[in-house]
Amino acid sequence: MHAAAFGYRSLLGPEVEVIPMVVIHGRSTSVGSCSISAHGVHMRTARDAMERIGDAMAGSIDLGQDNPAVRVALLSKLKTG
Repeated sequence: MHAAAFGYRSLLGPEVEVIPMVVIHGRSTSVGSCSISAHGVHMRTARDAMERIGDAMAGSIDLGQDNPAVRVALLSKLKTG
C-alpha cells in the first residue's frame, strides 16, 4: 500500500496529498495508539476516516477545519447507517 501511495505521489506531484488508509468499520471498533505504520499507512475507524476526509475537503475549499457548519453539511451527505 505504501508503495502505491509513493507511486501516486510521484505521478500527481507535490501539491496533491496522498494518504494510504486502512478503514475499520463496525459497532465496537477501535484503533490502538499505534495507528500509523512505519511506512505511513494510517489505520482509522470509519468515523475517524470520514472526519479526516471531511476536514480535507473543507480545507480544500478554504472553509477550514474548525467550521462546525461545514462538517455537519458534509456529514449529512454520507450514508453511515
